Amino acid sequence: MAQPLPYQPAVFIAAVTAREERAYSNAVDALESLLGTVVARLGPIDFDSFTSYYAQEMGRGLRKWFLCFGHARPDSSLARIKLATNDIEHRLSSGEGRDVNIDPGMFDRYKLMLASCKNGPMRVPVGEGVYAEVTLQWIDGKYEPHRLTYADWASEEVRNWLAELRDEFEL
Repeated sequence: MAQPLPYQPAVFIAAVTAREERAYSNAVDALESLLGTVVARLGPIDFDSFTSYYAQEMGRGLRKWFLCFGHARPDSSLARIKLATNDIEHRLSSGEGRDVNIDPGMFDRYKLMLASCKNGPMRVPVGEGVYAEVTLQWIDGKYEPHRLTYADWASEEVRNWLAELRDEFEL
């Protein structure tokens, strides 16, 4: 019979989508209080070039930043972190829709997982109404997207950045 083993080290990340630099900066401050110091970042990228999903709620001209926090650590708290980032989004809201969207996740030597409160074909429940999705998987020396991976996460720029981080953290 298999015995439970400790979780392998993983590195926390978050993607922040916002229109205003001030909203992004406020989100980074809140995320650093939650997850530790940002040690690497990518962006901003033009989020509108990938999708108009948030246009009605957040407007046009959205940009997205990808952030990496701290050091590799064994952790299984993705659900708690997603709920905390939802709270950050709510606190930073100006009243009409969100000013910032935060997608928290983590990567280890095999995969990048994102947390969501929406169910879907690639998502499994991890507790408290939160789902985890294996968004990218490490195959033959690079991150590979799935058919349903969001276009921004599937982009070569993001996958190359994550591969560099994976090497730096020696996962």
